Amino acid sequence: MSHIPSKYYLPFADALTEVFQQFGISEINRSDLTLKESLYMDYEVCLIVGLTDDIQGNLGISMPSDTARQIASLAMGGMEVAQLDEMAKSAITEISNMVTAAAARKLSSMDKTVDITPPTLVTGDDLIMIISQVDTLSVSLDSAAGPLQINIGLETVKD
Repeated sequence: MSHIPSKYYLPFADALTEVFQQFGISEINRSDLTLKESLYMDYEVCLIVGLTDDIQGNLGISMPSDTARQIASLAMGGMEVAQLDEMAKSAITEISNMVTAAAARKLSSMDKTVDITPPTLVTGDDLIMIISQVDTLSVSLDSAAGPLQINIGLETVKD
């Protein structure tokens, strides 16, 4: 994985698991771990958060619409989510904030400061997003809410 040690990638997947557990999604299994040549996502719902300061890059969380609706429902206290309306999108976006903030806290214990940008949410059928051309660790997850993928594309890590 180019020149960036793997220890800087793992906090993101761990943070996603922790945040999901807060919403009652306790059964989360890593089904695949892949190294990609660029940060791309191909599910219908994509969240992108930029990373700056000591660690620079992007975090992408991608999931099918059904998974997004299930997660939004859990985040909104079990409210039925038939479609990804503005409230559901807001819930999903807030979860991406929580995941990235939790990862930033984990990285701070390694003496790395990470600032995050506001998340961007993109939805659409047959969507393929290429965010950056850097080595990207892609972790596929199976959860009780459905499948999802977390993509961590780190450009630089300051010493």
